[in-house]
This record gives sequence, structure tokens and C-alpha cells, in this order.
Amino acid sequence: MPVRDSDHTTVVAVYPARHYAEMARDALRDAGIEAFVAADDVHVPLQLTEGAKLIVLEQDAKAAQTALADAGLAPETPA
Repeated sequence: MPVRDSDHTTVVAVYPARHYAEMARDALRDAGIEAFVAADDVHVPLQLTEGAKLIVLEQDAKAAQTALADAGLAPETPA
């Protein structure tokens, strides 16, 4: 799906590690929702991270949250 300049994104979930966010991203893609992961994990040996954010277009946020819950991938602490 092409992204237009008028499209806005939002964080729908924050996970403690990138691999959890990537599993959730893949589940959203399987549900037809485009998503991407933004993670501050450059300090891997020290495990210093603010978490991995799962980002979708604003208009897909509710559907994404529902799809994550249905897949059992909703984070313990929502975004």
C-alpha cells in the first residue's frame, strides 16, 4: 500500500525486544495490515533499549490492536 504525505502513523504496541515486535508485525501483515518496527537496540551487548515499537498507519490502529489481541500478541503494557 503506497503511503501518502497526508498519512499519519501511530505506535500501537511497544515490546521489550525487537524479535517480539517482528513477530507481531508479521501477524499484522498476515491480517493485511502494513506495519513496521522501530527499535533502539544498538547497544545489544548491554541490552540497553527503550523497547521495540510497532507502528501502523493511524487509520489501521484499531484493526491492528484487535488483530494483535486475536493472535495473542498484544503487549502487556499497551503503547
